[in-house]
Formats: sequence, C-alpha cells, structure tokens
Amino acid sequence: MDYQSLTELISNKYGLRFTALANDDEVPKQGLALKPGQTPFIVLNPAKPVRIDAQCFSFADAIRDLPGFGPAFFHHDEQWVGFTLEKVSDRAIENIIDYAFKAAVNAGKEAVHQQQYVVLPENDTEEKYQAQAIPQPTKRRPQPTNPAVPKQIEEALVAYDYSLLPGLRRDKNFYDQGQILADYQDDFDQPVPLKRYFPTYHMLSVDQLRTYFAWRTKLRQGVFTPVSTSYAYIYIYELLNNIGVASPMAGFKQLTEFRNEYAGHFDGKMGDYLDRWLRDYVLYYRLDHALANKAFAAEIAADRDYHVLLHPDEYDATDLVAVFKRHATYLDHSRLYQKSADHFTALLKVIWQEILNLPDKEGQKYFDHHVASQQLTTNYFFGNAVFYFHPQQQMAEYPLDSVRRYRFKGRQYYCLSMRAQPNEKQNLNALLHEVDRLVRLRFNLGRPLKARWLPAVILNAIDQGIRTYQRQLKEAQRPKAHIDLGGINQIRQDAAVTQESLLTDEERQAIKEDREELVAAQKTTPAPAPSQPQPTAPAAEPVSMNLDADQAFLLRALLMGEPWKDYLKKHHLMVSIVADQINEALFDEIGDDVIEFNQDDQPAIIEDYRTDLEKMFSDKE
Repeated sequence: MDYQSLTELISNKYGLRFTALANDDEVPKQGLALKPGQTPFIVLNPAKPVRIDAQCFSFADAIRDLPGFGPAFFHHDEQWVGFTLEKVSDRAIENIIDYAFKAAVNAGKEAVHQQQYVVLPENDTEEKYQAQAIPQPTKRRPQPTNPAVPKQIEEALVAYDYSLLPGLRRDKNFYDQGQILADYQDDFDQPVPLKRYFPTYHMLSVDQLRTYFAWRTKLRQGVFTPVSTSYAYIYIYELLNNIGVASPMAGFKQLTEFRNEYAGHFDGKMGDYLDRWLRDYVLYYRLDHALANKAFAAEIAADRDYHVLLHPDEYDATDLVAVFKRHATYLDHSRLYQKSADHFTALLKVIWQEILNLPDKEGQKYFDHHVASQQLTTNYFFGNAVFYFHPQQQMAEYPLDSVRRYRFKGRQYYCLSMRAQPNEKQNLNALLHEVDRLVRLRFNLGRPLKARWLPAVILNAIDQGIRTYQRQLKEAQRPKAHIDLGGINQIRQDAAVTQESLLTDEERQAIKEDREELVAAQKTTPAPAPSQPQPTAPAAEPVSMNLDADQAFLLRALLMGEPWKDYLKKHHLMVSIVADQINEALFDEIGDDVIEFNQDDQPAIIEDYRTDLEKMFSDKE
C-alpha cells in the first residue's frame, strides 16, 4: 500500500482526512483525528519510506511484537506503535488503523459493538426489574428555528440521519439530501463565502446553502459567476452522484463542460481531480467506448505506443520510429538517421522484429525487462470525493484497449496495464546507439562509435537484422519487369504507319534519296577482314569519387592547402554550396560530413577523415 491508497482508504471508510501538524523538528508530519482540534490517533511522515505511529493503548505491547511493527517513531509513550507503510501487508495496515480508530472513539476503552440489553440490580423493593431492550437510535429531526428557511432546504436538513455508522454517514446523507434538493432553485443575493474540506450540505449554514443553490441555478442556466472553491466541489460531488442529472451520459457531458470551462477559475488541483474522476465515472457507470476514448485519451495514446512496439508487423516502419522518438532521444541526434532516414527506418523495423522474436529464456524477454511490463494496480472509485457507493449492474471486466483492462470488486477496481520500466528511456537509447554502431561497421559508414553494453543475445539479433535487411535490399533490386514480346512487332508496324502518315512529300523524297546513297556507298566500300578487330571509342574517364570537376578541385585544394578562391570566383561558384555538394556526394562512402566551416567561416577538412580522403584520391589516380 502506498500513501495515496492509504488516504483513500481512510477517506472512504471513515470519512476522515490527514491534516498537517505543527512541527517541533524538521520532519513534516500529518495527523488523523476524529474531529478538528482533537489529538490525532494516527501520525505519519508522508515522505518515502512512509513512517506511521498508531495509538493502540493497552494493546500496544502485543502489537509491537508482530512482524513489521515496533517502537513508535515520533512518540515516547508506550501506548503508540510504529511501522513503515511499505513493509507491512495491506490487511495488517487496515486492521491496525481500524483498531486505532475504534480505540480513539472509545477513548482507549474496549469497544462494545452491540449492547441490546441492560440488567438492573435487584433490591428489596416490591417493584420487579427485568432485562429490557434499549431502543436503537433514530433519525434526529430538529425543527428549524428560522421561519424564513425555504421548504426544500428545511426538508433536507430534517432528513439527516445521525444513526448511520461514521464511515457511511457523510456520503449517504449527502446523497439522500441531494435527491431532495436536486431541482431546488434560489435567487439569494447576499452570498456568504465557504472554506471547508470535503464540503457537504450538512456543514453549511442556511445562508451558505442558499448561496450555493443561487450559484448553481445560474450555472445551470449557462451563467458563470465567481464563487468559493468549496461550493464548486459540492457541485462536482453532485454530478459524480448523478444528483440532478438526467442520465450518466448527461452527467459525463456536464462534468466535461465544467472541467473545460470553469475548473481553471478555481485551484489548480481541481482539474487534476476532475480528470481522474471522469475516468472513474466512465468505469462506474459503464459508459460506452466513445466517451471512454475522451476520458482516457492520454492512457489510450500511451497504450497505442506499446501496441505498436509489440506488433510492429501491423504498422509502417515510420509509425514504429515515431514511437521510438517519443520514448527515447537518440534519433534526434543521430547523424546516420538524419542523413538516411528512410533506410534507417526500414532497417530498424527489421532489427526490432528480430529482437521481439527472440525466445524467452528464463524470463529474459527484452521488452518486458527493459521497456514495459504488465502490472496490476488497485484503486477506489472517486477517491478523495464525497460519493455514496451503491453497486451498479456491474460487468466483471471493462476492456479499454488491447493492453489495458479494468476489473471490479465492490468500491475497488483493478487495472491491468503496461507500465514503463524505470530506465526505459536509457535502455532504448542504448539499443538505438548499438544499432547505429553496428550499421556503421557493417556498411563502413563514418567514424566508429564506442560500444555500449547490451546482452550478447540482443547484439546478435541486431546483427541478424542487418543481414536480413541486406537480403531484402538485394531482392528488391532485382528486375521485376515483364515484357510481352508477342506484341512488339505489332507496335512497330503501328508506329511505322503512324510515322508514314505524318511525313510530307518533301520528307518522303529526302528519305528515299538517303537510302539510295547509303546503298551505293555500301557497294563501293570493301568489308574489313574477318580477323581484323574493329576500332572502338575510348571509354570516358569517370569523375573521381562521384565528384564533378569543380567539387574535385575544391576538395583537392583543401587537402593540399592550395588556393581555391580565384577558381571559384572565376567560375561564379559559392564555396558553401560546393562544400555541401561534396558532403552529400561522399556521405555513402564516409558516412559523415568531410568539410566543415571554422570560426572565420572558411572551409576546412575534418581531420578525422583526411587520411581516408587522401587514400581515395591516390587510389583514383
């Protein structure tokens, strides 16, 4: 159990809330008391590990001997017991808090849960006494003393049931009173401020109630006026309980509108609470997935990323790389990726599929241990809200998407979802770095990178993925054209007819004369001897390293330290453009830029590649 779950348990079961205590040392502490101003029976420090003291009175000695419990952290009184939240089971925590609560209610005396009869002592009088049942407490029905109290407010005040158990009293009474006041309208024009935690109708004076309902009346009419934050929370609690709401779908719409239009006018936490409560609202009232997609937009987006990573064959390589870029930063600075994004993207998909296809040996799946794994978390419906839980016609499970589903058990619900590993970003950056490094080695691109540690099986999968991608490239480069040779003659005949129809009389006569001259020349020119080889034209010299003459001149001049400015000026060339062209032309061979500009904006050879360039020039010559 964590601190958040503990506060929700106490709020939902006992209707209580931790409050900050005055510190006599540097350790911030919070206390839990039955009423404001009373001595707390639970004291804790919320920083991890969460240390807790519980007042257990005469049973403290026995409890301190139990596993996980010991002396108090913040008290020297023997009535207190100390324990660390993370080291004690949830059941033990619930039991110790329940005991401390009951002990506080009974002022340290043993709690008597039920007392149906009382036996009076016998005496010598003639009157006989015998056991009689004590009547159970009933609803207190105070009569309002102010005759100006509106009838519906009076009815709601009288309806408050004091006989309910403390853990149920606040929420059930709020729900019942809210049903009475669901359609009440007011025009009270003397607003009274309100500042209360977990505000309910029962906490408010008549003027405060009228202030709230006058504000709610205008709000329902689309008119927003500033009001105390506590009034806004009452309105939210009403919507969560479907008080004055036609249907759950209408309630979801009203909560969303209030979240978007008004929550920003109050404290900053209200928006965060509403986001969480909207998700609970969808699950509790079993709304359809169209509304779930709105409430769980962030969760669904995160789930889709993990679905893409787990099923890359269902998506384009660009979708896969987009996920990697959201979960890691390496590709933002990778020169190889930036220069050859298409090839790197396709290659990364092949490599990632190889990694996913590795057999699971001793539970060492790369994705589960280095990226994300399925985890089960426990939550309470509408934690930190005033909400009367009454079971709905529940489904056993609510599947949100392919990797997230919810299961229900009373007011608790369980979420099975993918949760990122603590070092997910660093792990993916290391993987992408090794992909970059091994690709450079295989294709002889750029400077070698320093290796980062990865399991040998993952390095082998990367190497196998590179080999697979090379085979795919060769297969794709094979000609796939299919030519129908049977139609070529007909095409030639049709073309000849078309050409003949387009010629003029003069063109036809010229063609005829050319043919006659060619025939006459062939008759007068002797054929060469069969053994004599036919002369051929000399082959054109290829341009060195795919560079044209201007680019080759500048590169050679920079290598040899020779002047180049007059040449570029004479040929009307800009040095920055020629340098960029050289970098692009040599990237396939070098894998990086070979020319950079110094502080004086003058081009210079990057020294790491000088030897390679000089060798390439010597080989060409």
